[in-house]
Amino acid sequence: MRTLVTGITGFVGGHLAEHLLAQGDAVTGCSRSGAWPQHLKHLRHRARLVTCDLAKPTAAEALFVDTAFDAVIHLAGLANPRACLADPALAHRENVQATGELYEAIRRNGQRPQILFVSTSYVYGQPTPEFLPVHTSCPIHADHPYAATKWAAEQLTLRFAESCGLDIIRVRPFNHIGPRQPAGYVVSDWAQQISAIEAGVAPPLLRVGNLDTRRDYTDVRDVVRAYRQLTREPHAGGVYNLGSGRTGSGREILHTLQVLSRVPWQVEIDPARTRVDEAREIVANANPLFDLIGWKPEIDLDTTLRDTLNFWRNQQGGKP
Repeated sequence: MRTLVTGITGFVGGHLAEHLLAQGDAVTGCSRSGAWPQHLKHLRHRARLVTCDLAKPTAAEALFVDTAFDAVIHLAGLANPRACLADPALAHRENVQATGELYEAIRRNGQRPQILFVSTSYVYGQPTPEFLPVHTSCPIHADHPYAATKWAAEQLTLRFAESCGLDIIRVRPFNHIGPRQPAGYVVSDWAQQISAIEAGVAPPLLRVGNLDTRRDYTDVRDVVRAYRQLTREPHAGGVYNLGSGRTGSGREILHTLQVLSRVPWQVEIDPARTRVDEAREIVANANPLFDLIGWKPEIDLDTTLRDTLNFWRNQQGGKP
């Protein structure tokens, strides 16, 4: 299989590239910088990387000139909700405009690969208990700039699937975590703080937000397995939730990280990290996806937390 991965140098993109290569696929990726970050340098001789700003009109066309792809997995975009809130115009450019330009390039070229558009569970907003577990029929509440731009990109996806004959499937992943996730997310933030405490470059105080909310966490390495499987059959216009179907609380995650930590530390609730409007629990109903491709998560949460903490220890120059 010849697969194009947009946003290949990102958190999910790097894990996806590794998985595709392990399965024997020929992998091409694109990113705006056209450079592998240090922790993905091992991919530079195994996957082709193309410099491409997808949001620029006609820029994506160059991706399809010399190669016919069997699958396209569209990951590129502004995925950090805080960054989207800070700059909604940039979020629109990266999440909506770039998606439309990619589809238009494929349409004009005449290729008809299997396309996977990676959306987000954020489009459901803060679902109330009667909608749990969250089905794809759950009401959409895309009032946050991240959710709004991904929802707008979903509407583009449907238009290109229905009007232009592109074979695109949408997937709405719930929280996915794991090694190499950048700071700015709960688990990676905590692991980064702990690694700094262990290295002696930060005081023994872990700043956290709300510990009682429960979220559906899936290891990124399980997530990318599902992404590859979803590109193996035509599902034009379909939409699926991707999650584990089970939840963990911040308090439970914190306890595991305390067990894994090499030094003791205290916990402090940081009001800046706490949202008063957070839903107490969000969990996916991913049964349709389980049934469709026979996928289920394989990596347990404790393993994910250990591997994430070890990644940040390496970043601090310590031993895993």
